[in-house]
Amino acid sequence: MGSKDEIIPQVVLIAILGMLVGVLLKSNNVAFLGILIIIFIFFLIKRMVKPLEDRNKDVTSLISMVKKSGGQISGDYRPHSQIGVQLKQTFEEQSRQIQEKLQQVLKKDNYLKNIVQHAGVGILTVKPGGKVDIINAEAKHLLQVSSLYNIAELNDRAPGFVEQVSTMKTGGKSLIHLPNGDGMLPVSMYVIELAWEGEIIKLLSLQNIQSELDEKEMEAWQNLIRILTHEIMNSVTPISSLAATIEEELTTVSEDRGLSVDEVEDVRLGVKTIRKRSEGLIRFVSDFRNLTRVPNPNRKVTEIRPFFQEIILLMQPEIKKTQAEVSIQVSPEDICIDFDKELIAQVMINLVKNACEAMQNNEEDKVRLLSLKAGLSVEGKPEIIIEDSGPGIDEEALQRIFIPFFTTKKTGSGIGLSLSKQIMRKHDGNILVSSQFNKGTKFTLRF
Repeated sequence: MGSKDEIIPQVVLIAILGMLVGVLLKSNNVAFLGILIIIFIFFLIKRMVKPLEDRNKDVTSLISMVKKSGGQISGDYRPHSQIGVQLKQTFEEQSRQIQEKLQQVLKKDNYLKNIVQHAGVGILTVKPGGKVDIINAEAKHLLQVSSLYNIAELNDRAPGFVEQVSTMKTGGKSLIHLPNGDGMLPVSMYVIELAWEGEIIKLLSLQNIQSELDEKEMEAWQNLIRILTHEIMNSVTPISSLAATIEEELTTVSEDRGLSVDEVEDVRLGVKTIRKRSEGLIRFVSDFRNLTRVPNPNRKVTEIRPFFQEIILLMQPEIKKTQAEVSIQVSPEDICIDFDKELIAQVMINLVKNACEAMQNNEEDKVRLLSLKAGLSVEGKPEIIIEDSGPGIDEEALQRIFIPFFTTKKTGSGIGLSLSKQIMRKHDGNILVSSQFNKGTKFTLRF
């Protein structure tokens, strides 16, 4: 704008003056005037060239400033021409638009990063050579690391995991077991290979499926128990009823029927034994039905220290019999947990009873200590820990301890811990166990 208005009149004027100079030079009387005209033309040309020089200077300085300042125009830039002003305005507008788009890209990038970091599924990317580029919070939790720069760092912690990752291709699925503080954690792993900047990057997704496996396992056991108890009750109930009837009728049997008193008594004792065993089996089956009849929790916020004290008071006879020292640790002191007090009390009673029975097998000189703790887990969720100083549980039994019907006690029914697990599942929590030989056993209730 304005450049044509400045240049065209000057060019026309120069042309006219040039013609005058030609005319005047032919006249000897006007030589001085011709010289003046030539001088005027010189200054006119200089005036015409100066705007071009200013524009060139503005453009050059603008480009140089942008290069030095990384795409920004500093306040020191002062254009000397209309073109310079327009260039500055245009560049500032374009720079503003670019900055706005860059901010939108950064916001979207941060948004996606937050989604990845807070996803309930573990996500990590592995470059050729094992370098880890991205790892979110859930993946760190599952792999039990605070940071991870190369997947080879997991060789000692999770043997076989690195090799398995290296051999998996796009669409590969695998069930792996990763160590954590309470044993081995079942994790589902899925792999996708992506091409990025000339490299093949593996995107791994890791998902803790412990809850799903527990749910399916408990559902399978419940179905089995329903079928077994139904069939057993259908078969045993008539036997018990018939034995009771026969036992009553035997009282009317006399020697006239060809049986001696001793023979009648022997038959009566046999039938009585059948009746008692049948009734015992019916009670046994009824107990197992409890595994399929756990009510939905009626949750209330409960202060833990008084709750612990109630459990200890209730179990005082067992504790005295064991001669165990009791320790209660609650942190924070006023911690409360939202649960069904009656159901969790049933779990606590079972665990305290088991702990006392286990410590009865201790050596005489070994201290018997029962510890009840409450606090927050690493994830910030409330948990209760029942720990004893008993002889511990062997590895084989530890793997089967929550299976219905399984027990290590001679008189146990094998439903206590299974029922406890059911109750914790109803609370959307879990019960975990860890044990060390000759040091003790620890049960953790996580809500």
